[in-house]
Amino acid sequence: MTEASRLANSEVKASIPNSLTLPKVQFFSWFLIWKIPSLKLLKNIVSCDENWELDSASVVQLFSTTRNTRNREWIVLFPEVNIWTRSDADTQNTMWQKYYLPQLTNVLYPRFSGTINTLSALRSTAFTRLYDVTILYSRKTHDWDELDGPGMEGVFKPPSLLEILCSKPSTFKIHIHVKARLTSRLPVKRRRMEKWIEKTWFEKDILLETMKQESLAETQPLPLP
Repeated sequence: MTEASRLANSEVKASIPNSLTLPKVQFFSWFLIWKIPSLKLLKNIVSCDENWELDSASVVQLFSTTRNTRNREWIVLFPEVNIWTRSDADTQNTMWQKYYLPQLTNVLYPRFSGTINTLSALRSTAFTRLYDVTILYSRKTHDWDELDGPGMEGVFKPPSLLEILCSKPSTFKIHIHVKARLTSRLPVKRRRMEKWIEKTWFEKDILLETMKQESLAETQPLPLP
């Protein structure tokens, strides 16, 4: 997951809670900038290819309001497009093996178009930083033998929204890693930008594996009732 942020000109003083202004959060995917899912978004998901991309004129028009905003804003991207599953990961790696390409264990290969659209549209604006966010969920369980899949995938199965809101005491941990990058330091030419995104995803794959190993070392099964 990546996020582009706009920093307001005024400084927020942490010592005065009332002065804190929360940013406006929007998502960019499937040709739309949106806050909550809509019927139009669902229609685009069903009818459009995963490698969708806007032309230059459409990008400028879509991001025109965002580029000129004077408010704090975040644009959130999901370059993988799909949710990681063992089936999708195995299919991807089988295809990559034919071409002697590196194997990915914890992430799916990123789609370049949406990320490139966003970075191109927001270049030389008040959106000065991109935050590369990596999230890992780890679970505790009564019986380690019940964990499904190779590599103890059951331990790292993301919780449902219901579990997040209602599980008390919590039976999972959320591990978050954030890396900030100046947008002015990112590649400009498309081919170099694609290689940078690809390299970032290989690094993210290694990072997630490290986070998993650290989590397993820290996590112990819950005692049986």
